[in-house]
Amino acid sequence: DAKPSGDVTPSDFPSLMETMECHDLPKAEAMEIDVGFGRRLTCPHIWTTPSAANPATAKKIARFSFDELCRRATGPSEWLGLAENLDAILVTEVPRFEAHDEDAARRFITFIDVVYDHKRFLGITARTSPEEIFQEFISKYGGDEMPSPPSPEEDVAKPEAVLDGRIRMPSHGMASGRHGMVFQRPKSLKYTHSGGYVTDASAATQPEGPGEEWVEWSATGLKDASVFDLSPTGTSTQIRDKLLPFIRCQSRLKQLVAR
Repeated sequence: DAKPSGDVTPSDFPSLMETMECHDLPKAEAMEIDVGFGRRLTCPHIWTTPSAANPATAKKIARFSFDELCRRATGPSEWLGLAENLDAILVTEVPRFEAHDEDAARRFITFIDVVYDHKRFLGITARTSPEEIFQEFISKYGGDEMPSPPSPEEDVAKPEAVLDGRIRMPSHGMASGRHGMVFQRPKSLKYTHSGGYVTDASAATQPEGPGEEWVEWSATGLKDASVFDLSPTGTSTQIRDKLLPFIRCQSRLKQLVAR
């Protein structure tokens, strides 16, 4: 959807307007939502359906950009508070995730799961189709078809596919000047021309040979690599565990389009 984020309103979702039985919505207002533990989250744009007969039955529709929900200091507790206090949530500018953006993609999946489980109306504008949003990760972890569950005998990681704990804490400070940890870079984690990293799930996740590269991991993370990239992919179960959330969320997004 090419429509600017600031121009998206509930009226752009006819099924939402029909479900909420509303036609003339008032102007959006900023509102604070109780998200538990004594915290409140400011929602910049909330529409409240008019209900003169019974104000308690008025319904609330909120709009956020993807960055506001998934790239800022929000998480499951905030999303749970939104799902419990709102009747519909509109999310704009959902990207087609790049391979280095797996953490944000998985945060988005968790948000979708929370809203889906609470049976709230969810409207999304995205820069691509549901089939393409997670395609980088689906390809990375083996394609659209889930591998069949392996037998216990088959699902044993080969010794060379196991990261054998070669992690250490140097006595000197890291790049930030603070202490941290370094680990031997798995062979599946490769450099890009930009100086970041990409992963190859088909490569054995094993430490480099003696004397090979030690990589720093700090509070700011590892450029272009997620924590999922450092976990093993040596068995079918490990690959299924990484692939399943993307396929499940892709299916749920397709359901939204079909409504």
